[in-house]
Amino acid sequence: MSPPVTTFLVPAALASLLLWGTAVAAPTVTNVRASQRPASKLVDIHYDLSTPDGPSTVLMDVSADGGQNYNLTPVTAAGDIGAGIATGSDRHVVWNAEVDRPGVLSSAMRFRITAD
Repeated sequence: MSPPVTTFLVPAALASLLLWGTAVAAPTVTNVRASQRPASKLVDIHYDLSTPDGPSTVLMDVSADGGQNYNLTPVTAAGDIGAGIATGSDRHVVWNAEVDRPGVLSSAMRFRITAD
């Protein structure tokens, strides 16, 4: 006599429910702040990153209109940006605004930092 099919399916069904119910925590970016260096077109952007599931890819977008449109992705940004960024406070990015957007620096600029 062969074992009932439910003997195998019950543990498999239970395992799939447990895996399905497991949530992956998304990384979070907080405390974003930026300042332009005196007599320079370099902008320092600092942020805090929490990545519960390991290093994340961090991206930065810039708005020149107070945050209505984030339509500039800086090419010259360097530092804690891109792939492999670990959890930490006071992460630091340096952006050479003059190279990416000559003549566009203003007090209306806003920075959006995201992680995945």
